[in-house]
Formats: sequence, C-alpha cells, structure tokens
Amino acid sequence: ALMTSRYELTDFAQTIFEKILSSYNKKLNVWFTYIDMMIKHGCIEITRSLFERLLIIKFPLKKVKNIIEKYIDFESKHGDVLNVAKIQKVAAQMLEKED
Repeated sequence: ALMTSRYELTDFAQTIFEKILSSYNKKLNVWFTYIDMMIKHGCIEITRSLFERLLIIKFPLKKVKNIIEKYIDFESKHGDVLNVAKIQKVAAQMLEKED
C-alpha cells in the first residue's frame, strides 16, 4: 500500500488499507500509517473521517490517549481551534466513561 502511495496511486493505496483494516481493525499501527499517508497527500477530510472511525472502536485507555493526542496534533496543524476544542470535549467524555 505504501509503495502505491509513493507512486501517486492514492486511490489504490486507500483500497488496500481499507481491505487490511476490514480484517485487522484493532491494529493501531496500520491505522496510523494510513492516516499519515492521507495527511501526506493532503486528504484532510478523509483523514478526519478516519480519526472519527477510529474513535468508535473500543481500545485500551493507553491507545485511546495516543489516538486523541494524534488527532489533536492533526487538527492543530490542519484544522482550527473549534475542531481542537471539539476533540478535547469528546476526549473528556471518553475518559469519563473509562473511570
């Protein structure tokens, strides 16, 4: 998938990542690689939807914190203050549920 991404075959790389995630949706490293690829190619809205999908999946608290940290970093660079605040609010709600 990364090779196809390097040769500007982003749609094909997306298809490959989606197939991998359909079988291994708890592999955070695959999600993060996919997200990083989409950021690199400037697919901001797709990246946001990937983060939203990722937040729905049940992960241990440590991994949830990693996801939220990466999402906030992404929105800080590519979004606006409102998006960051929204993510922080969702994060607080998720962490309350874990307690």
